[in-house]
Amino acid sequence: EMFVGRTRVMDLIHIGDRSITADDIKAIGLDGVTRVLFKTTNSAKRMIKKEFSDDWVGIAPCAAQYLVDNGVQFVGIDYVTIEAPEHSVEWPTHHILCGNNVIILEGAKVGEIPDGEYFMCCLPMRLKGSEGAATRTILIDGITEG
Repeated sequence: EMFVGRTRVMDLIHIGDRSITADDIKAIGLDGVTRVLFKTTNSAKRMIKKEFSDDWVGIAPCAAQYLVDNGVQFVGIDYVTIEAPEHSVEWPTHHILCGNNVIILEGAKVGEIPDGEYFMCCLPMRLKGSEGAATRTILIDGITEG
């Protein structure tokens, strides 16, 4: 049920190329949403390249904890990993989110999507014994409840 429903795209391009913090999310406000997709400079700078970048915008552990504490159950970002690069050895953001049953969507193509609320349909492939899978994810504008 968390793969389908009201979703907020949060445009954080204005923070530049640093990690997303709890203060960044507080400044915009979650407004009770349980699904969030982050739009960052990754869309224009990194997702368009074939090579893996050694610097990207990820989610800092403090932001992951803030999301959990505020009832977010689905978090997506516009790069191949949600983890902030400076934490990609210990992976605390993944541990915080996964440890609280938060679904992670990585590689979201939201570069052309304006900040706002949408109805999301995220359809992961069913892979037996896997902790992750490719998805087909669409956002529908004008519908926020299904």
